[in-house]
Amino acid sequence: MRYLMFLLTILFFHCNFMIEAPKRDNPLDPKNPKNAASNSGNQTGVVKNGLFSWWKFNGNTNDEINAKNFTGGTISYSADRFGNSGNALNSPSGGTMTAGTATDFETPPFTLEFWILFTTLPVSGVETLLENYLAGGCTSTGFGYRIVYDSGMPGIYLDACFTNNSFAFLTTPAISINQNQWYHVFAEVETNKITLYIYAKNSDTYTSQTNSISVGVFQAASSSLLSIPTPASGAYILDDLRYYPRLLTPEEKLQNHNSTEF
Repeated sequence: MRYLMFLLTILFFHCNFMIEAPKRDNPLDPKNPKNAASNSGNQTGVVKNGLFSWWKFNGNTNDEINAKNFTGGTISYSADRFGNSGNALNSPSGGTMTAGTATDFETPPFTLEFWILFTTLPVSGVETLLENYLAGGCTSTGFGYRIVYDSGMPGIYLDACFTNNSFAFLTTPAISINQNQWYHVFAEVETNKITLYIYAKNSDTYTSQTNSISVGVFQAASSSLLSIPTPASGAYILDDLRYYPRLLTPEEKLQNHNSTEF
C-alpha cells in the first residue's frame, strides 16, 4: 500500500511539471503586431510637452494641432517612412503653402522638426525647404529664418537674421544628405544661436552644425508666415512637421526620432 501511494505521488508531481506554460508574444518577432508601426495604442509616442503644432500630412490638410491650416499650392501625397500610403506630403507645386499667423513660429527659443526624403536632389542654386522670413535680406524690418538645400555645398543648412549693431545672417555649415533616403531634421533658434541636427533613418546618432554671436539678438520676420515654397529644381517628400516653442533635450529628440506615432 505504501509503495502504491509512493508511485501515485511521483506520478502527480510529474504531471504537474509537464503542464505546458501558456505561449507569450515574442516582442522581437517581426510578425508580432505590436512591432508594426501603426496608429494604435502600441505606438512609441512623440513628445507632447510644449508641442504647439504638428502637421501629420495623413492625406488631408487639417490634421494638425491648434488648427493651423496650410493653404495654397497643389497638394499630393506619397508613402511615409513606415510605408503607409498617402501619409506624407510631396513637395508642393504651383504655389507656396503657408501656415499659422505672423507670430506663431518666430519667438526664440524654438524647435522646428520634420522628416524629409529627396526623390531628386536640386542640381543648381539654393532651394528653400521651410522658411519664416521677409524677402529683401536681413534688415531692420526683419528677415527671420529659413532651412535650405544648397546644391553648391552640397547639403542642408539653417540661416537666420540677427542684429549686432548692424544686421547680418548667421548660417550653419551644410550637412550633406543622400537622395532616396529619409532624414530627420531638427532646427533650433535661440536669441543668439542657431543649431541644425540631422539624423538618418534607423540611426540613433546625428550630425549637427551650429553658429552663434556673442552680442546680438534674433531678428524675427514679424509679418511673415511659415512657408513651404515650390522648389525650382529637385523634388522631395515631407512628413511630420512639428513646432515646439522651446528647445528639446537630447533625450526628447531621440524619443521623437524613434517614435512610431503618425
